[in-house]
Amino acid sequence: MSTPEVEAKPLAAPSREPADERSTPRTDRADPGKTGAPVDRGNERGRVERFLSTPLAATLLGTGVISIASLVWQQRAAESHRQLEFAREVHAEQRRLLVEFADQMPMSITRGTELKLASVWLASHDVGDTYHGRSYGEAQKYEREALAAYSACRNADSLCAQIQAVFGSFEVAECAQALDATMDGMMAMTAAPGYEDARSGLLKLRDDADVQYQQVIAAMGRELKSHALGGHR
Repeated sequence: MSTPEVEAKPLAAPSREPADERSTPRTDRADPGKTGAPVDRGNERGRVERFLSTPLAATLLGTGVISIASLVWQQRAAESHRQLEFAREVHAEQRRLLVEFADQMPMSITRGTELKLASVWLASHDVGDTYHGRSYGEAQKYEREALAAYSACRNADSLCAQIQAVFGSFEVAECAQALDATMDGMMAMTAAPGYEDARSGLLKLRDDADVQYQQVIAAMGRELKSHALGGHR
């Protein structure tokens, strides 16, 4: 028994008709979440303005202003306190130096004069001569003792340099420089002009130093008084 042949039919070609737009998702619409998407600036500005008009914003701004002002005030108060403390320290150091100068400088003048008088006498005299009842050898011993005594007290160079560093007025500096120069001249004196001339020169320098010492004291006192009147007590 033969099997009937079945006629093979060709497969239908795929349809080329456009797909229904409702069933195909579109990819050409703008994504507002992506960079470059249009932003409503007016809307954002409006939100900011509305926030700034709220009580919360006013409180935050007020707190910020107060905090900044308080910080500036604290910094200025701290700086003012540091300046006041520094002024007080300087004033205390000036008073201490005034006392030390008043105590040490007269001794430096006196002992410096004694030392130089003995030195110029020894330089212009010989063995066998006497110096205020002292033999030549005793005069040499006296000179050594005078040198030790002079070295034990603060000299004019040291005192006057410190005064100029601590005191700020031109008057104090000028008086201290004059005194220092006079004492330098005294200590540099030699017997070259002859003993009597050297002795007269030394005594004149001593008298000048005494006057200049008083001038330095007076100038230091005036500067201290001006600081006290200015509130640096």
